Amino acid sequence: MILNQSATTSDADAVSVAGAQEAQDASRSAQSAAVAVVVDSHAETETTASATEMQQMFMRQLGELEARQSFDLHRVDVLRKARANDDPRLDAVELPTTSELGIIEKNIKSAEVTLNEATTEYGNGNFRTAFDMLNGVDGTLQQIEYGMAQAEIAITQAFATANDELRITNPETETPSTD
Repeated sequence: MILNQSATTSDADAVSVAGAQEAQDASRSAQSAAVAVVVDSHAETETTASATEMQQMFMRQLGELEARQSFDLHRVDVLRKARANDDPRLDAVELPTTSELGIIEKNIKSAEVTLNEATTEYGNGNFRTAFDMLNGVDGTLQQIEYGMAQAEIAITQAFATANDELRITNPETETPSTD
């Protein structure tokens, strides 16, 4: 019975991750289209309003990427701790190796260099290039985040399965229904 629950949970998680991925892709496409319109508008009119709107858009996207980068580095630390933990519930979980986590961390940190370069490009008036660089960082982080999400889901499932097995082994630990 537990295997069926795990399979169902795994299938649901896969569908949930895929659905979230599709929503993020649609949002990113809309954001890219909006950026293109604003950059094109500014190139044609070069008004103060278009410059302000473009700057706000750039700063918002830059800030979001910096926040994601910071959060992703924290997620790598959590995965390192899970890897270092000798918890038997994680024995069957295929966690990223220490070397893989190092590469992931390096890739996340390299985004900072690109973000700084994008800021320089923006300051030099190369708006489209700057936004393209931000989009590149976004794509890189998105791939990394997808991989980390898979590991985090596997950890969560391992703990949920262990808790289910514990309840089956010790039924007296379950709280009685109040229905």
